[in-house]
Amino acid sequence: MAGAWEGDFEGRITRFARAAGHDGAWSYLRSRPGVSLVEIARDIGDAAAVQIERMVLAECLERGAMLDLICDLVARRVRSQLPKGWGSGNDFAHSMAFLLTGLPQPYRDLTKRISSDLREASLPPKGWLPASGEDVLLRGACARAVASLPDERRQVVERGGREREPGDLAGAVLAPVQKAVKLGDGEAFARVLAALRPDERYLYAVFWCDAEVCNGGFHQFYANSTGVVAPEATEGFDALGLHECAALVRDTMRFFGARYPRERETRCELLDRVRGDTRKEWDPFFTKNDAYYALFKGDTLAAAADAYVVREGSVPGHR
Repeated sequence: MAGAWEGDFEGRITRFARAAGHDGAWSYLRSRPGVSLVEIARDIGDAAAVQIERMVLAECLERGAMLDLICDLVARRVRSQLPKGWGSGNDFAHSMAFLLTGLPQPYRDLTKRISSDLREASLPPKGWLPASGEDVLLRGACARAVASLPDERRQVVERGGREREPGDLAGAVLAPVQKAVKLGDGEAFARVLAALRPDERYLYAVFWCDAEVCNGGFHQFYANSTGVVAPEATEGFDALGLHECAALVRDTMRFFGARYPRERETRCELLDRVRGDTRKEWDPFFTKNDAYYALFKGDTLAAAADAYVVREGSVPGHR
């Protein structure tokens, strides 16, 4: 998985899709209906499901095809979470079938309404498995969900747009940096970070730290290539005014000794020395994860990042 985040992953995925006769990730995805993104990422190689999801989200926002995307992703999730069909799993499995990460509003709300429709109002027959996002039952639930939205939000969905949300200002600064800077390793990449403007460097590092910790905890952050940005992430959290978080990350970095190792191989060697039969025993950051999650309720981080770029004058119109 670490290799998936190294280099130009968007270029790799796009080249794979074009080699298969498609103009991009979304076209390729539609050629393989119902297949989980994890399986597709495995076929591509050096790719992660979240990367594919992020790329097709950007394509569909640009094309105004968000309803197609949501139905497509829900179909894949249902097949992944309920392989024996609707009604075969517990309530948790059914709720997980609608867990789509990274959607902007009002599409997160729309997905919740599709979930409520199928789980409470218009129950599918036992054993139902949508073959694709074109499934009639799924499309019906989506249409009812759209109709149930307040007028203003429904109009946003119908034109394929999105609502402005906390984090959008910071995202405007971060997006070109993410395209230009490809995640690397060691002191060489530390020099790449040092060449960025402070606001770019801090947002880039904070983004990667938060994304990894929220996905798999501090252990995942340090075991992956992303751990290279830990020193800049602590500086970034301080710059955003999130001093408790900065202190927490510094505390976890002490596991690696007085000199923090930028090299992923060195960090993994140190982590591999921690052995045990339970997560608490093999994960030295086990108790730190919950402390991190407790610091960020709702849009705390996104709001702090937006306020930071306004203070720094990083976004046009806010100088």
